[in-house]
Amino acid sequence: QVVHCLLETCAYDVDIATFRIRAIQKESRGNELHVDAEGWRVDRQTGSLFEYFDDSDHNIFLFGGSSTFGFAVGDEETLPAYIGKNLDAKSVDGSSISVFNLGQIGYSMAEELYLLVDQLRRGRTPNLAVFYDGVNERPGPNAGELPKTGWLADDVRSAVRSAQEPPWVSINWFDIPRLPVQRAAAGARRRLQRLLGESEAEEKAGQKAQPARNVEVPADRYIRAASVVRTLAAAYGFKAVFVLQPSGVFLERPEDRRYNYEAGPETALINYFQGLYKEILMRAAGQSPPILVHDLSEALTEASRNNNDLFLDWQHLTPDGNQFMAR
Repeated sequence: QVVHCLLETCAYDVDIATFRIRAIQKESRGNELHVDAEGWRVDRQTGSLFEYFDDSDHNIFLFGGSSTFGFAVGDEETLPAYIGKNLDAKSVDGSSISVFNLGQIGYSMAEELYLLVDQLRRGRTPNLAVFYDGVNERPGPNAGELPKTGWLADDVRSAVRSAQEPPWVSINWFDIPRLPVQRAAAGARRRLQRLLGESEAEEKAGQKAQPARNVEVPADRYIRAASVVRTLAAAYGFKAVFVLQPSGVFLERPEDRRYNYEAGPETALINYFQGLYKEILMRAAGQSPPILVHDLSEALTEASRNNNDLFLDWQHLTPDGNQFMAR
């Protein structure tokens, strides 16, 4: 028994745990995009997101996916940036208000929970934590009817396994650059770029998600994460706010091809999000005590009918859209 235990313990394979790996945007100092060394969106004057964090301020953390991070908009045009501008001259009990953008491309509520725990562990407790989610709760592009669970871990896991293959399994003796380690590293890089880039292929795959029949699991996962956040809020003394983000799919305009790629307003994507948001709201109301989830899914609907410049695509807002939402 001792021998078997030693052999099995020492001969384990390396793997990736679901939700335990955080892929970040690469540090960037471009013209419009600035990202610090930890993958947080900043502006050109800021070296790192938390360099000016002060416990005496009224600190607001905004969590979310690419819509919070600021997909295809400048540093000053993200939703958190506009909220910060609106609150710049205001104060709470004499304390200045500071807004921090903790959005990460592709993240859902369950993944953002780990971001919050990490900040609490590092001694950064917000006064208010806002979770701006909804779109990324959908099934992943390769998950069939399963919810989007551990999408990054699953993808990186395949790269790890590729690196563990014996050289003679994958090596092309006539192509030296395809040595196993180099091949695995290149494969992992391509996978991460594809996942974090939110390519057109990923969007179209997401649109083909089945309608509302498989919303129970992702809705339950959202509520479970929200329940943990609420428990942490009570323990650490901050307020948590949950928001379901707007999406272009709720416009239901058959003439607008930006949102109705193939089948018009009856697409599975519209049905799926309507069903998912309804399920989340129903489960939130059924908690004891109820979890208050603010449904902003149609917040831009009427405004967008008269202004086509509020949505960049079916899930991201333009600078005007972010400014509208911030107000």
